[in-house]
Amino acid sequence: MAFLKDTFIIKIAQHYQEKTSKLQARDEAKHVVKKVTKEIMRLFGKKSSLDISSSDTGKKKKKLEKEKEGG
Repeated sequence: MAFLKDTFIIKIAQHYQEKTSKLQARDEAKHVVKKVTKEIMRLFGKKSSLDISSSDTGKKKKKLEKEKEGG
């Protein structure tokens, strides 16, 4: 009877370890997805986006337009 009790405890411990390692892997994957999403949003945000027609950044284009108007 003690042998069955010990094997049952071992099985429960193995199951718990497998489950926690799967949950940890899932959490790590979620973290990576959040980081990539944040980086993509940063790259394609208003301030850093490229003007497709002229390939200049928004700030650079505005500066060039002001220079053209001024002189």
